[in-house]
Amino acid sequence: MLIKYARSREFAYACAVWNAFKSLNNTKEIEKLWDTLLQLKGPIVKVLQVLSGLPGVWPSPIASRLQLLSSTCSPLSSSQWKEYLETQAFDLYPKLCFESACAGSLGQVHKVFWSEKELRACKIQYPNMTEILKQDFRLLEVWQSLYQWWGPGIDTTEILQHLQDVMEQELDYLQEGRWMLWFQEHFQEVPWIHVPSYYPERSSKTILMMSWLKGNNFSDEALRSLPQKVRNVLSYRLLYAWYHPFFSKGILHSDPHMGNYMWNQNLDIYMVDFGCVRSFSPQWVKGAKALYTALLNQHDTQNIYYTYFEFDPLSSVQKFCIDRWAKFLYGPFLIEGERVLPESMAQEGIDLLKELHQILRKHKPLRIPHEFLLLDRACVALGSALIRLKGKLCWKTTFQKVIEGDPFSNFT
Repeated sequence: MLIKYARSREFAYACAVWNAFKSLNNTKEIEKLWDTLLQLKGPIVKVLQVLSGLPGVWPSPIASRLQLLSSTCSPLSSSQWKEYLETQAFDLYPKLCFESACAGSLGQVHKVFWSEKELRACKIQYPNMTEILKQDFRLLEVWQSLYQWWGPGIDTTEILQHLQDVMEQELDYLQEGRWMLWFQEHFQEVPWIHVPSYYPERSSKTILMMSWLKGNNFSDEALRSLPQKVRNVLSYRLLYAWYHPFFSKGILHSDPHMGNYMWNQNLDIYMVDFGCVRSFSPQWVKGAKALYTALLNQHDTQNIYYTYFEFDPLSSVQKFCIDRWAKFLYGPFLIEGERVLPESMAQEGIDLLKELHQILRKHKPLRIPHEFLLLDRACVALGSALIRLKGKLCWKTTFQKVIEGDPFSNFT
């Protein structure tokens, strides 16, 4: 069900908040909360996923679930959705496959039988998303106030405002089409990265027409029987596709869940869904490289946070916490030798966030620049994907090759 009316959405949020408080240490209640959240569509889904990376906003078991939220949305197949398609995409309706090929939090993708020889993909936005965006953030302001009152450790005020700006951009499918063209051009010299073709003449602000790419998802089932050499190649190529645009041009695909990437039998990488792409200043790119270099050489990081990332003056405790988290995120790229990233890293990250939050709650709330949060989220999501891929690489060397922009390494 698409919850699109104010009263029904407010009721759903009330249920979610109540279940969140009840489920602190209750597995059964966590399942109820999960079922409630899966029924929600709209910006709230993406925002909750982002906020799940902040320490203390959610209990650890819920936070780990929310990381998967936007990639596990159920499609809409109701008669109301069918009527909506007929009115909003009336010229395409006879060619549309009504069953959704992929569902997201803001819209879903349908196959389009364009001609006897051509299959296309069409992403169609859910009804009333602009109005729902405004309402969702009014309700989130209540959540944010409760969180700040509780004794947060993290100041989320600036983050929520930035997320609202991001969501407004993500509702513009014409802008997404322009980013699709940018990534096509950026990777045109890399034969194993593919981006869908964009058809602006058949697109609008709420409808995105593109070519159909058929590949394998990065699901546990698809990856289960892969030989180690294949896992190694896919790991390197995924890392390169994800981070090379950032380190070379300051462009980051900042909705990093594995539903946005596919692969084929030639081990080519397919990139899809460019609704949430962020542009970073050269200063931030230099900062990310400088932070990595400082951690690698065990140098002090204090000036890096001020000079590049625009943090407020940090207390010794706040700096300690940021350093701990940075060392965890960069950890695999600081160590020599080939290894498979252990599955235990995911739980270690959740436990570390919980520990750091308890420390920060005793001090002045820490303001995290929103760009830092986006980089953090991308790193966490990529780490989760690489853990599942089980590639055995020297991650330090691999990461440095990506920074240098080497697409034709030993893993091609």
